[in-house]
Amino acid sequence: MTAPADWEVSIDSFGVGKPFELKPLEQVPVSLTIGNAFGRGVVTLSQEELEGEKTTLIGGLSLRFRPE
Repeated sequence: MTAPADWEVSIDSFGVGKPFELKPLEQVPVSLTIGNAFGRGVVTLSQEELEGEKTTLIGGLSLRFRPE
């Protein structure tokens, strides 16, 4: 996850940067909380597959606040 340094961003359940395993077809709802976002910026959340030491980007989203 990336966000402006002075923004307060948190994810429930699993946290940021901590690998976790899902069973095939398993879905887990995740809540993203963004506080202190008073300026212009982008929060990007990536979903990656981890296989050994190799990571592969498989999904994600970007939220733009006050775009130009």
